[in-house]
Amino acid sequence: MKRRVLIFSFVFVWLLFVPLSAQWAKTYGGSKSDTASQILPTKDGGFLLVGSISSFGAGSSDAWVVKIDKDGNIEWQKAFGYSGPDNAVAVQQTSDGGYLVAGGSSLGDNISRFWVFKLTSQGNVDWQKAYNLVGDQCDMSFWVTSMQLTSDGGCIVAGSFGERCGWSSEIWILKLDSKGAIEWQKWGGIKGTLSMQIYYNAAYSIGQTTDGGYIVTCSAAANSDVPLASMGGLWILKLTAQGGIEWQKLLGVDDLNYYAPSDIQQTPDGGYILAGGTISSQQRKYDVIIVKLDIAGTILWKKKLGLGMDGYTKPSILRTGSTGYILACHIDGDIWMAKFDLDGNIQWQKAYGWTGDELHGHTALTPDGGYIIAGNTPSLGAGDYDLFVVRTDANGNIGSSCGVIKNTAVVPSDSNIVLRDTSETLHDSNANVAITTALSQDTNATVYELCPTVTHPPRIVLSTNYLSFNAEFGGTVPPSQSFGVKNGAFGTLNWTGEKTAPWLSCAPSAGTEAGDVTVTVDPSKAYIGENRATILVSSPTATNSPQTVTISFAVRSKPGEKSPFGSFDTPSGGSLLSGSVPVTGWTLDDKKVLKVEIKRNADITDPPAAIGPDGFVFIGDACFVEGARPDIERLYPNLPFKSRAGWGYMLLTNFLPNQGNGTFTLHAFAYDESGFKTELAFYGGKVITCDNAHAVKPFGAIDTPAQGGDASGQAYVNYGWVLTPLPKTVPKDGSTISVWVDGVKVGDLKTAPNVYNQYRVDVSSAFPGLNNSSGPVGTYYLDTTKYANGVHTIHWIATDDQGAADGIGSRYFNSVNAGTTVRSNQNRQFTGLDKNAFYESVPDLPVSFEPRKVRQGFIKRENPEVIQPDHFGTIRIEIEEVEGLELDLGRGKAYQGYLVVGREHRPLPIGSTLDQDKGVFSWMPGPGFLGAYDLIFVRDDGFGIKRRIPVKVIIRPKV
Repeated sequence: MKRRVLIFSFVFVWLLFVPLSAQWAKTYGGSKSDTASQILPTKDGGFLLVGSISSFGAGSSDAWVVKIDKDGNIEWQKAFGYSGPDNAVAVQQTSDGGYLVAGGSSLGDNISRFWVFKLTSQGNVDWQKAYNLVGDQCDMSFWVTSMQLTSDGGCIVAGSFGERCGWSSEIWILKLDSKGAIEWQKWGGIKGTLSMQIYYNAAYSIGQTTDGGYIVTCSAAANSDVPLASMGGLWILKLTAQGGIEWQKLLGVDDLNYYAPSDIQQTPDGGYILAGGTISSQQRKYDVIIVKLDIAGTILWKKKLGLGMDGYTKPSILRTGSTGYILACHIDGDIWMAKFDLDGNIQWQKAYGWTGDELHGHTALTPDGGYIIAGNTPSLGAGDYDLFVVRTDANGNIGSSCGVIKNTAVVPSDSNIVLRDTSETLHDSNANVAITTALSQDTNATVYELCPTVTHPPRIVLSTNYLSFNAEFGGTVPPSQSFGVKNGAFGTLNWTGEKTAPWLSCAPSAGTEAGDVTVTVDPSKAYIGENRATILVSSPTATNSPQTVTISFAVRSKPGEKSPFGSFDTPSGGSLLSGSVPVTGWTLDDKKVLKVEIKRNADITDPPAAIGPDGFVFIGDACFVEGARPDIERLYPNLPFKSRAGWGYMLLTNFLPNQGNGTFTLHAFAYDESGFKTELAFYGGKVITCDNAHAVKPFGAIDTPAQGGDASGQAYVNYGWVLTPLPKTVPKDGSTISVWVDGVKVGDLKTAPNVYNQYRVDVSSAFPGLNNSSGPVGTYYLDTTKYANGVHTIHWIATDDQGAADGIGSRYFNSVNAGTTVRSNQNRQFTGLDKNAFYESVPDLPVSFEPRKVRQGFIKRENPEVIQPDHFGTIRIEIEEVEGLELDLGRGKAYQGYLVVGREHRPLPIGSTLDQDKGVFSWMPGPGFLGAYDLIFVRDDGFGIKRRIPVKVIIRPKV
């Protein structure tokens, strides 16, 4: 079969990075008291606020949920509740883009209950449930203080309860599944040794640990007149996955009987960082404490800050990459935030507030390395108390003109707190679960901008800082190359490009925001030998102007032009093959390789018209594949177009003479700009042996899109055919023919309007007598608008009625749609990014040494293979060409991934997909990918802990 396919032009890819964002300070609220409890960075770059609202809603106060964008503009706002007091205190974003909210609900009878409700991404209620216990003598009230999603898709909720007619309280912990059903529940507390005492136990912070268990901090205190016999303090519980106590500690000293809310996070070393407050029964003043514990709960260091913290506001303690911690809390009428190093020393500190008593609610990290603070203010805004939200940079700054920020000079001192072992027991409880029916109401909060929005000035980011050209003096102009310009921050980037040599030109020479610059060199204006010049990309407002692209131009006297060179790598010589096989290699030139032709020796059965002037039969043109051969790119760093040296072609051996049975000699010829031709194999070609007569797997081909062709629209016709040798059959409903894009299954040929079992005369005639000969053709309608404009892969995998499976062709295609905004990892690559543009520096992260689960091949096994890392923490995976793999990166909250080439971190390879929510990396490489590929994944486990997962994928020739 003759088939010509398109050759890829040079394709850049964008490096995914997080740009620096604006800083601002705003209030949100109405005429009454409206407060914030937690702020959550969302996957779209914005934030979600939860708290309580009295200005709007159904009762005295309602749970309030407010979605804002990255600049603090409200996208939607809703109140949820009954006639009595209701509130929201915690929120997490779920894998479907929605939100899980926890708080308290009165259900209209003024008795507070644990309340959990699931919202869609637009704030509509998916489900809602309330939880409580029945008291022996009088009704009890329940208060939620903390909630976190768990690795199994459910959540863990913590708080406390107490009888309304009494004063004592106990902690209460519920483990819920993804629909709110209780999996287990525990209650308990420290009661001391005195009779008739009033005791207070309240859980304030709970989180899942890396071993699947939980860490909890609680307050255990007594009335100041009835001491807990030296048993008051911060109670720390390490629980198993089922709620059993693994270890427990009480943190405090004899005269510190009242304890304020606390927060705890696990650290990368497996230990914990804890922040809370204490009050002395003698001084009546809260002190903020920050304590570093090891994995067993032993104190490593402890600091006291003496800030006069409010006893009713919860601090936030955050892990900041590998450099330290952020503490945010309430002190002396302001919200205070400080950066600590790993040993507890303050590196910087700020206070945020006005004339009133600003209260801290919650603080979180932002994607650009800064911070978002949610609090409450009585002195600014529309009413009694309003939400007070501040977005800062990485040093806690908003801007010199912002009056809500103040400098402080707190000096930490060593604390005299100690740890005591405790031996309390948590008891099983039997909660009542009620499906609630609270309705949502749109609210109309007023937004006040307290400070002018401060943005980072523009920053010039280039796709490369080096381009090389070769030519002959007085000869033809070599092919142009290009580089990209992008704004790496905010504001508007107006840039100009200035050349520094007469033989050099660039177009356009100016632009706004992102653009491509085409670079051309003229050998008639250059000297013989090595010419070097630069293009200076400048902007009057950019912080890093100018940026330089170095141009190397080697000019030689005639005759000196070189022919293409390279290699014909697969299939391996002497291989016994059948069905579709990848034909691959690499090639480079001093100018540019235009194409690679795949040919074969003529057979006696070939018609004369099929045999070319060179005596060979043309099969097809290979595709140049961007990034397919990083090994070659490293070997030849100074040659043009080095990043697309790899080439590939899928050969259906069934269409070779004698239906693909016998010995054949394949040839690969590279052609450059000047017409030079090189055969990319020694000894006159590559000899292969095909045995399709004894093949046992399905075979076939994808016909559209063409190899390297364009595809667009929501119903692009992906067309192909599938057969299988006798006596087996491919089910005629198309249920076992699956379609995969970028390594992820997108559907099959059974689901309408997709179809299989269609007749096509040429295929049916070429392969008569098979069970599917009368209907080999199928169609899949592909929605290409789901993919970013750029290069993608598409595969069909067919399974026959006896379970044998094989890949049915592989295609690279260009998705081309106007206005497509879906992000892909195949965009323009940018290098030399400022490290501050990243959430944190990947090489500085600790390595994870956990085993990983891997599925590979065309049939994914139900039970994955578990691969242990080597001594460097690297997971090694081997697959055949065009075979798929699926790598589970383990439990986590968010993931990033990179292809490592030399010292550069680039986007993941063409044909791959990283599910950044589930932590699953899928890759089905197209033809051309061969050899070793170094990947790095970064996993954020949701506790502020990030780890690096090195992976080496080795792609071996198909046999």
